[in-house]
Amino acid sequence: MPYAWILALLVFCLLGPLPVRSAAQTQEDVKVQPTAQQLVLEMVGSALRKNREHVHWSYREVVRKDGKSETHEICQTDAGDVDRLVAIDNQPLSMEQRKREDQRIQRVLADPSEIRKEKQRQREDSEKGRRMFEIFPKAFRYQYAGNDGDLVKLKFEPDPQFEPATRQEEVFHHMEGTMWIYPEQKQLARVDGRLTSEVKFLGGVLGHLDKGGTFSVTLRDVNSGHWELVALDVEMQGKALLFKTFAVQEEKEIGDYRLVPDNLTLQQAAQLLEKRASAFEQTAANTPK
Repeated sequence: MPYAWILALLVFCLLGPLPVRSAAQTQEDVKVQPTAQQLVLEMVGSALRKNREHVHWSYREVVRKDGKSETHEICQTDAGDVDRLVAIDNQPLSMEQRKREDQRIQRVLADPSEIRKEKQRQREDSEKGRRMFEIFPKAFRYQYAGNDGDLVKLKFEPDPQFEPATRQEEVFHHMEGTMWIYPEQKQLARVDGRLTSEVKFLGGVLGHLDKGGTFSVTLRDVNSGHWELVALDVEMQGKALLFKTFAVQEEKEIGDYRLVPDNLTLQQAAQLLEKRASAFEQTAANTPK
Protein backbone atom coordinates (compact mmCIF):
# COMPACT_ATOMS: atom_id res chain seq x y z
CA MET A 1 0.00 0.00 0.00
CA PRO A 2 1.32 3.51 -0.72
CA TYR A 3 0.57 4.64 2.82
CA ALA A 4 2.26 1.64 4.44
CA TRP A 5 4.88 3.86 6.08
CA ILE A 6 2.14 5.76 7.90
CA LEU A 7 0.30 2.60 8.87
CA ALA A 8 3.52 1.14 10.26
CA LEU A 9 3.08 3.64 13.06
CA LEU A 10 -0.25 2.08 13.83
CA VAL A 11 0.92 -1.52 14.11
CA PHE A 12 1.83 -0.91 17.74
CA CYS A 13 -1.89 -0.69 18.45
CA LEU A 14 -2.08 -4.47 17.99
CA LEU A 15 0.56 -5.22 20.60
CA GLY A 16 -1.92 -6.64 23.06
CA PRO A 17 -2.95 -6.23 26.69
CA LEU A 18 -1.08 -4.24 29.27
CA PRO A 19 -0.79 -5.16 32.97
CA VAL A 20 -2.60 -3.20 35.64
CA ARG A 21 -0.60 -1.56 38.42
CA SER A 22 0.42 -3.97 41.14
CA ALA A 23 -1.46 -3.71 44.43
CA ALA A 24 1.91 -3.94 46.15
CA GLN A 25 2.78 -0.37 45.11
CA THR A 26 2.68 2.16 47.89
CA GLN A 27 0.07 4.84 48.30
CA GLU A 28 2.77 7.43 47.68
CA ASP A 29 3.56 5.86 44.30
CA VAL A 30 -0.07 6.09 43.26
CA LYS A 31 -0.26 9.77 44.16
CA VAL A 32 2.78 10.76 42.14
CA GLN A 33 1.73 11.53 38.58
CA PRO A 34 4.41 10.80 36.00
CA THR A 35 5.25 13.39 33.41
CA ALA A 36 3.49 13.00 30.07
CA GLN A 37 6.77 11.79 28.57
CA GLN A 38 7.20 9.19 31.32
CA LEU A 39 3.63 7.95 30.92
CA VAL A 40 4.17 7.31 27.20
CA LEU A 41 7.50 5.64 27.88
CA GLU A 42 5.90 3.32 30.46
CA MET A 43 3.01 2.55 28.12
CA VAL A 44 5.38 1.62 25.31
CA GLY A 45 7.61 -0.48 27.56
CA SER A 46 4.68 -2.41 28.99
CA ALA A 47 3.23 -3.04 25.54
CA LEU A 48 6.51 -4.37 24.19
CA ARG A 49 6.87 -6.77 27.13
CA LYS A 50 3.31 -8.05 26.78
CA ASN A 51 3.71 -8.43 23.01
CA ARG A 52 5.26 -11.83 23.72
CA GLU A 53 1.78 -13.14 24.53
CA HIS A 54 0.24 -14.61 21.41
CA VAL A 55 -3.40 -15.50 20.85
CA HIS A 56 -5.53 -16.24 17.80
CA TRP A 57 -8.87 -14.63 16.99
CA SER A 58 -11.78 -14.89 14.64
CA TYR A 59 -13.43 -11.54 14.04
CA ARG A 60 -15.62 -9.47 11.71
CA GLU A 61 -14.20 -6.58 9.71
CA VAL A 62 -16.20 -3.94 7.83
CA VAL A 63 -14.16 -1.94 5.31
CA ARG A 64 -15.53 1.24 3.75
CA LYS A 65 -13.57 2.53 0.79
CA ASP A 66 -14.39 4.48 -2.37
CA GLY A 67 -18.09 4.68 -1.47
CA LYS A 68 -18.40 0.92 -1.06
CA SER A 69 -18.41 -1.33 2.00
CA GLU A 70 -17.43 -4.97 2.39
CA THR A 71 -17.94 -7.20 5.41
CA HIS A 72 -15.43 -9.98 6.00
CA GLU A 73 -15.17 -12.80 8.52
CA ILE A 74 -11.52 -13.53 9.34
CA CYS A 75 -9.85 -16.31 11.32
CA GLN A 76 -6.21 -16.38 12.42
CA THR A 77 -4.05 -19.49 12.45
CA ASP A 78 -0.32 -20.18 12.83
CA ALA A 79 -0.19 -20.82 9.08
CA GLY A 80 -1.91 -17.54 8.20
CA ASP A 81 -5.31 -15.87 8.13
CA VAL A 82 -8.36 -17.15 6.27
CA ASP A 83 -10.67 -14.41 4.99
CA ARG A 84 -14.28 -14.82 3.86
CA LEU A 85 -16.40 -12.10 2.24
CA VAL A 86 -19.94 -12.24 3.68
CA ALA A 87 -21.63 -8.96 2.63
CA ILE A 88 -21.38 -6.09 0.17
CA ASP A 89 -22.90 -2.74 1.13
CA ASN A 90 -24.45 -4.42 4.19
CA GLN A 91 -26.29 -6.96 2.02
CA PRO A 92 -25.48 -10.70 2.41
CA LEU A 93 -24.02 -12.35 -0.67
CA SER A 94 -26.37 -13.81 -3.25
CA MET A 95 -26.28 -17.57 -3.85
CA GLU A 96 -24.07 -17.03 -6.89
CA GLN A 97 -21.70 -14.72 -5.01
CA ARG A 98 -21.45 -17.16 -2.11
CA LYS A 99 -20.72 -20.00 -4.53
CA ARG A 100 -17.85 -18.01 -6.04
CA GLU A 101 -16.52 -17.24 -2.56
CA ASP A 102 -16.68 -20.94 -1.64
CA GLN A 103 -14.69 -21.78 -4.77
CA ARG A 104 -12.11 -19.06 -4.07
CA ILE A 105 -11.51 -20.36 -0.55
CA GLN A 106 -11.15 -23.94 -1.78
CA ARG A 107 -8.53 -22.79 -4.30
CA VAL A 108 -6.65 -21.05 -1.50
CA LEU A 109 -6.76 -24.16 0.70
CA ALA A 110 -5.53 -26.32 -2.19
CA ASP A 111 -2.53 -23.99 -2.68
CA PRO A 112 -1.97 -21.96 0.50
CA SER A 113 1.21 -20.29 -0.83
CA GLU A 114 -0.52 -16.90 -0.97
CA ILE A 115 -1.58 -17.24 2.67
CA ARG A 116 2.02 -18.03 3.62
CA LYS A 117 3.27 -15.01 1.67
CA GLU A 118 0.74 -12.77 3.38
CA LYS A 119 1.73 -14.21 6.76
CA GLN A 120 5.37 -13.37 6.06
CA ARG A 121 4.43 -9.87 4.96
CA GLN A 122 2.48 -9.38 8.19
CA ARG A 123 5.48 -10.53 10.23
CA GLU A 124 7.73 -8.05 8.43
CA ASP A 125 5.23 -5.20 8.86
CA SER A 126 4.81 -6.08 12.52
CA GLU A 127 8.58 -5.98 13.06
CA LYS A 128 8.83 -2.58 11.34
CA GLY A 129 5.98 -1.32 13.48
CA ARG A 130 7.62 -2.63 16.64
CA ARG A 131 10.88 -0.84 15.84
CA MET A 132 9.07 2.42 15.14
CA PHE A 133 6.98 2.02 18.28
CA GLU A 134 10.15 1.73 20.34
CA ILE A 135 11.25 5.22 19.30
CA PHE A 136 7.78 6.78 19.57
CA PRO A 137 8.57 8.30 23.00
CA LYS A 138 11.77 9.86 21.62
CA ALA A 139 10.24 11.23 18.41
CA PHE A 140 7.62 13.45 20.06
CA ARG A 141 7.15 15.86 22.92
CA TYR A 142 4.06 15.18 25.03
CA GLN A 143 1.96 17.30 27.33
CA TYR A 144 -1.14 16.65 29.41
CA ALA A 145 -4.36 18.01 27.88
CA GLY A 146 -6.88 17.09 30.57
CA ASN A 147 -9.01 14.03 31.26
CA ASP A 148 -11.77 12.31 29.33
CA GLY A 149 -13.56 10.16 31.90
CA ASP A 150 -11.06 7.54 33.08
CA LEU A 151 -8.72 8.43 30.23
CA VAL A 152 -5.78 10.82 30.29
CA LYS A 153 -5.54 12.98 27.19
CA LEU A 154 -2.10 13.85 25.79
CA LYS A 155 -1.11 16.18 22.98
CA PHE A 156 2.02 15.35 21.01
CA GLU A 157 4.20 17.21 18.52
CA PRO A 158 7.53 16.45 16.84
CA ASP A 159 10.66 16.72 18.94
CA PRO A 160 13.05 18.84 16.84
CA GLN A 161 16.02 17.08 18.45
CA PHE A 162 14.92 13.67 17.16
CA GLU A 163 17.14 12.45 14.31
CA PRO A 164 15.45 9.89 12.00
CA ALA A 165 17.54 6.82 11.23
CA THR A 166 15.42 5.68 8.27
CA ARG A 167 13.23 7.29 5.61
CA GLN A 168 10.17 5.87 7.32
CA GLU A 169 11.04 7.69 10.53
CA GLU A 170 11.08 11.02 8.69
CA VAL A 171 7.30 10.96 8.99
CA PHE A 172 7.66 11.73 12.71
CA HIS A 173 8.94 15.22 11.94
CA HIS A 174 5.69 16.03 10.14
CA MET A 175 3.09 14.69 12.54
CA GLU A 176 1.17 15.94 15.54
CA GLY A 177 -1.90 14.65 17.32
CA THR A 178 -3.67 13.45 20.42
CA MET A 179 -3.65 10.19 22.32
CA TRP A 180 -5.83 8.83 25.10
CA ILE A 181 -4.34 6.48 27.71
CA TYR A 182 -5.72 4.57 30.68
CA PRO A 183 -3.06 5.68 33.19
CA GLU A 184 -3.46 2.84 35.71
CA GLN A 185 -3.19 0.16 33.05
CA LYS A 186 -0.70 2.07 30.90
CA GLN A 187 -3.02 1.17 28.03
CA LEU A 188 -3.41 3.14 24.82
CA ALA A 189 -7.12 3.58 24.00
CA ARG A 190 -7.00 5.91 21.00
CA VAL A 191 -4.60 7.96 18.90
CA ASP A 192 -5.40 10.62 16.29
CA GLY A 193 -2.68 12.05 14.05
CA ARG A 194 -2.33 14.70 11.36
CA LEU A 195 0.42 15.57 8.90
CA THR A 196 1.35 19.20 9.51
CA SER A 197 3.50 19.47 6.39
CA GLU A 198 4.34 17.56 3.23
CA VAL A 199 6.48 14.45 3.70
CA LYS A 200 9.03 13.90 0.93
CA PHE A 201 10.83 10.59 0.66
CA LEU A 202 14.38 10.91 -0.72
CA GLY A 203 13.66 14.50 -1.72
CA GLY A 204 10.45 13.46 -3.44
CA VAL A 205 12.06 10.91 -5.75
CA LEU A 206 10.32 8.04 -3.95
CA GLY A 207 7.11 10.00 -3.61
CA HIS A 208 5.46 12.18 -1.00
CA LEU A 209 2.49 12.46 1.35
CA ASP A 210 0.44 15.66 1.24
CA LYS A 211 0.04 17.99 4.19
CA GLY A 212 -3.25 17.52 6.06
CA GLY A 213 -3.46 13.72 5.89
CA THR A 214 -5.07 12.18 8.98
CA PHE A 215 -5.48 8.86 10.75
CA SER A 216 -7.42 7.71 13.79
CA VAL A 217 -7.05 4.41 15.66
CA THR A 218 -9.24 3.08 18.48
CA LEU A 219 -8.57 0.07 20.71
CA ARG A 220 -10.83 -1.74 23.15
CA ASP A 221 -10.67 -4.53 25.68
CA VAL A 222 -12.31 -7.32 23.67
CA ASN A 223 -11.81 -10.21 26.07
CA SER A 224 -10.67 -10.04 29.70
CA GLY A 225 -7.69 -7.75 29.25
CA HIS A 226 -6.97 -8.45 25.58
CA TRP A 227 -6.88 -5.08 23.81
CA GLU A 228 -7.36 -5.12 20.06
CA LEU A 229 -7.97 -2.69 17.21
CA VAL A 230 -11.68 -1.91 16.76
CA ALA A 231 -11.63 1.13 14.45
CA LEU A 232 -9.27 2.64 11.88
CA ASP A 233 -9.86 5.75 9.77
CA VAL A 234 -7.22 6.89 7.27
CA GLU A 235 -7.33 9.81 4.84
CA MET A 236 -4.09 10.30 2.93
CA GLN A 237 -3.12 11.76 -0.43
CA GLY A 238 0.18 11.97 -2.27
CA LYS A 239 2.33 10.50 -4.98
CA ALA A 240 4.04 7.15 -5.06
CA LEU A 241 6.97 6.00 -7.17
CA LEU A 242 6.85 7.03 -10.87
CA PHE A 243 4.61 9.99 -9.97
CA LYS A 244 1.50 7.89 -9.51
CA THR A 245 -1.05 9.97 -7.63
CA PHE A 246 -3.05 8.19 -4.95
CA ALA A 247 -5.80 9.05 -2.49
CA VAL A 248 -6.72 6.80 0.41
CA GLN A 249 -9.99 7.23 2.24
CA GLU A 250 -10.61 4.08 4.20
CA GLU A 251 -12.52 3.21 7.34
CA LYS A 252 -12.45 -0.08 9.19
CA GLU A 253 -14.66 -1.34 11.99
CA ILE A 254 -13.55 -4.56 13.65
CA GLY A 255 -15.56 -6.50 16.19
CA ASP A 256 -17.13 -9.76 17.34
CA TYR A 257 -13.72 -10.99 18.49
CA ARG A 258 -13.65 -14.63 19.59
CA LEU A 259 -10.68 -16.61 20.80
CA VAL A 260 -9.87 -19.70 18.72
CA PRO A 261 -7.49 -22.61 19.47
CA ASP A 262 -3.83 -21.98 18.70
CA ASN A 263 -3.55 -25.26 16.79
CA LEU A 264 -6.39 -24.50 14.37
CA THR A 265 -5.64 -25.64 10.80
CA LEU A 266 -6.48 -23.63 7.68
CA GLN A 267 -9.21 -26.13 6.82
CA GLN A 268 -10.74 -25.85 10.28
CA ALA A 269 -10.56 -22.06 10.06
CA ALA A 270 -12.43 -22.15 6.75
CA GLN A 271 -15.13 -24.35 8.28
CA LEU A 272 -15.47 -21.99 11.24
CA LEU A 273 -15.87 -19.01 8.89
CA GLU A 274 -18.54 -20.88 6.92
CA LYS A 275 -20.53 -21.26 10.15
CA ARG A 276 -20.01 -17.61 11.02
CA ALA A 277 -21.15 -16.60 7.54
CA SER A 278 -24.34 -18.65 7.93
CA ALA A 279 -25.00 -17.07 11.34
CA PHE A 280 -24.44 -13.61 9.83
CA GLU A 281 -26.91 -14.31 7.02
CA GLN A 282 -29.48 -15.63 9.50
CA THR A 283 -29.15 -12.53 11.66
CA ALA A 284 -29.48 -10.28 8.61
CA ALA A 285 -32.58 -12.14 7.47
CA ASN A 286 -34.22 -11.66 10.87
CA THR A 287 -33.32 -7.97 11.14
CA PRO A 288 -36.18 -5.62 10.19
CA LYS A 289 -35.43 -3.63 7.07
